[in-house]
Amino acid sequence: MPFVCNSCSKVFARKIQLNKHMENLHKDNDFHKYLSKCLEDNCQTSFKYTAHLREHLQSCHSKIIENETLYFSTEGEFYDWKNTICKNNNVQYNCMKKNDLTYFNCNRSGLFKDNNKNTVKCLKSQGSCKINSNCTSQIILKKMNMDKYRVDYFKTHYGHDLEVQHIRIPREDRIDISARLSSGVPVVRILDSYRNSIEEEKLSRCDIITRKDINNIKTAFNINIQEGVRHENDSVSVELLVDQSKDFVLLHKKQGEHFEKLALNDFCIIFMNVTQTNMLQRFGSAVVAIDSTHGLNMYDFELTTLMVIDEFGEGFPVACMFTNRKDTLVFEIFFQKIKEKAGLITPNVFMSDITEVYYNAWKATMGGEIPHRLYCAWHIDRAWRTNLSKIPKIETRKQVYQTLKVLQSALTLPVFERNFDTVKKLFHNNPDTKEFAEYFLKKYSNNCHMWAFCYRKNCGINTNMVIG
Repeated sequence: MPFVCNSCSKVFARKIQLNKHMENLHKDNDFHKYLSKCLEDNCQTSFKYTAHLREHLQSCHSKIIENETLYFSTEGEFYDWKNTICKNNNVQYNCMKKNDLTYFNCNRSGLFKDNNKNTVKCLKSQGSCKINSNCTSQIILKKMNMDKYRVDYFKTHYGHDLEVQHIRIPREDRIDISARLSSGVPVVRILDSYRNSIEEEKLSRCDIITRKDINNIKTAFNINIQEGVRHENDSVSVELLVDQSKDFVLLHKKQGEHFEKLALNDFCIIFMNVTQTNMLQRFGSAVVAIDSTHGLNMYDFELTTLMVIDEFGEGFPVACMFTNRKDTLVFEIFFQKIKEKAGLITPNVFMSDITEVYYNAWKATMGGEIPHRLYCAWHIDRAWRTNLSKIPKIETRKQVYQTLKVLQSALTLPVFERNFDTVKKLFHNNPDTKEFAEYFLKKYSNNCHMWAFCYRKNCGINTNMVIG
């Protein structure tokens, strides 16, 4: 006569088997007592052991729990296999030893505990990895003899999706990141290196790495170096950088050193690597653009960048210079070092701000006039707003400025010529705009047919450029 369990309908041949089953699996059906919980509808059953949960899901709910048994010759061979499994499936297991067995439980298993009952615990941005129950996926390792290990691998996960944000960064990647941090590589460069290598078909943990992850690695490896800083003394830090990057440092003029026409207290460092040299030689005959940015550090040094436009219409930096000077002399030195590295560059278009500092230095170094000048829209706009004071009436200023912005936004020559005629009529019909009209027409009308506009996709180059 068969014996049937009233709780899960499992059938046993002997009564003693049913009693043992009842004692182990159904001694107490309090759902919150054990973490190995059945999450199926209308089933409030929990179990002390994950193995019993797997058995229950298979027998009572017809769930398929994939599993396989494997054998390895060495422990190292097993860990190589486990690491591959974790990487390929975006999973992670926590180790627990008991007697002669080693259990590797899914890291999502467990209870999220709020130690401070009076406040809401601050979760990570991606939420807690714990699902307040146990997952059925498990790896059980048993050493059989001196040269053999048995592994019972339960593949099927239960109670959660395989979400990559809930696993740790692999150890080999953490070691690699710590080494790069120790050598002074900035955090933003590390982030970019991982995010730029994202594979569309499969996302890995490192593809979504954050600054918090990197800060945790700093703490774990006891890395105290500041981002991008090799020494607490700035001068020594720069010396270390130059020594490490000497293959693409064209000039390093330290304060206190004598160099050509620069003053004793002047500082200048110029960078240009092989790739940048090739890009300038390849695309420099079309367009070169130059601009400076100040206020990057407490020394008020300016960063000057020379750029070209590549085959995709994107701005590409081909050389840069940090210096305290902002005159033609230092830019002549900049261009001379570029010329020595890349040869004579004769572009068809030269982009810069309205000042003549860059252009005069380029002519003095590279020689000859450049066919077309391209000015930054921001500087053009600032010049217009400055000279609008020549118009006495505020309402007229607004009208003129709005008309000029429409003119500046034209992307084709017919549209521009039509808008330019409108501007001239506006000036001609209003005596209040006479003085501003003289400035505007003298400055821009002679070469109005050569105005051009850069598409906004040209990252890194000032957009809406105007040839003057």
